[in-house]
Amino acid sequence: MKKTGMTRRKKGFIFTLLALLVIAFMIIEINIYFSAYQVRQESEPFKVRIRIIEEFATQLTPQSTAQASYVASYNAIYALTQDAVRNPVQTGNSTENISRIIGQVVWDGTRPDTGTVLVADANMQAWKNGLETLANKTSMSLDISCSNFVVNQSDPWTVQINYTLNYTLWDDFTKTKISDAYDVSTNVPIIGFEDPLFKNKTNQVRNIFPYTQSVGTDSILNLTSNANGKGWFYGDIFKGRMLSNYGDINDTNDFSVENKKRILFTDNFDLVNDYGNMFGGIIYHGSRFLSVDSVTNVPFIAISDAVPLSAELMSAPAVLIKSGSDSDPLIGNFMIYNIERVRNFVTCGYYTNNTAAPSFFDRISDGRNNQTIRLLNESFGIETTVLGNWVQPGRASIDYEYYQIIPGNKTMGLTGCKYNGMCRDAILPKFRISSTHISPYGLGGIVCSGANAVRCG
Repeated sequence: MKKTGMTRRKKGFIFTLLALLVIAFMIIEINIYFSAYQVRQESEPFKVRIRIIEEFATQLTPQSTAQASYVASYNAIYALTQDAVRNPVQTGNSTENISRIIGQVVWDGTRPDTGTVLVADANMQAWKNGLETLANKTSMSLDISCSNFVVNQSDPWTVQINYTLNYTLWDDFTKTKISDAYDVSTNVPIIGFEDPLFKNKTNQVRNIFPYTQSVGTDSILNLTSNANGKGWFYGDIFKGRMLSNYGDINDTNDFSVENKKRILFTDNFDLVNDYGNMFGGIIYHGSRFLSVDSVTNVPFIAISDAVPLSAELMSAPAVLIKSGSDSDPLIGNFMIYNIERVRNFVTCGYYTNNTAAPSFFDRISDGRNNQTIRLLNESFGIETTVLGNWVQPGRASIDYEYYQIIPGNKTMGLTGCKYNGMCRDAILPKFRISSTHISPYGLGGIVCSGANAVRCG
């Protein structure tokens, strides 16, 4: 019996030990679970915080900065251009100074040479302040700075702003620090901006739009034989009945007073004989070319039908005809010009690149009145034309030459000089070309100077 009691007590002790061991393991497991849960609870805010920091840092990438920089730079150049009409940029004839001044306007909207606030909000400092305020609201600190502003022109129509951006983002909760520095380059096109030099000198608004073609003329016919002619005339072509290539004249309504501004183009000699004098000029192509002189008293070019006509002449909407003499039909070259490229440039007020002209920087600067000073050595000069009833007579029509009172000569076919009578009219404003622009604009054969001077009045 004693043995049985001892056995029972021993079994009970072992059971108790086993129970205690199970309980101990359960306690350990529970502790481990709660410890893991506590760690997870503590790490979730950390992970969320890291994601917030990473998201905030995307606002400081070069791509995001480029967008803000373009807005600030565009507004700075535009506002400075407007202000420079009456208050030219005080550069001291130095590109370093213009970099400093434009850079300051890009940064905080203020002109350092005058103290004028040009852009109150859309500048880089406003962008910086906005991001720094947002960082503070999320319990982070942010410091942004821009330095080493260099402003230049990459071509005649573009201002380029270059600088270095530095930033440091710090989060005290996670002890995370993100720093970076990179170069920012922003191109601002000046196309469509007002020309401050033009407005300052003429009190007229002229927006800068580049001419997409070359400024010049095209000689589409040049004959020394198999042709005759007298005088010169510019006008739209009126195509009379010519074989099967030209439209028919339907009735007498086709012969209006407007035809005195046009050139009759035909191979029908009867049209020349009967109606030629109702037009401002004539181009005749046919076997009776030598007889044209006897039936008309308007400027004409008559071409033998042995001479093939070019596709350019056949399709030209308007031309300038010019013979070698106003009286002798057999003297000199007989020329037909397409002058539409130079006419469009002159009459529409476009701009074109010229190495001798003032650049955009020159046009906004205080050195713009001294044409011997250039802020740029590159070939970024641009020029336009000055035309209107208010212009001073005798001056060249290229804008900066007009301001310098450089003389110019009238030009056949261009503004105010479409034909002899118009060219002699002292009241009508005229396009005039200086000697330095005759060759670049391809006007050597039609400028009213030298042998042509007497032919323009």
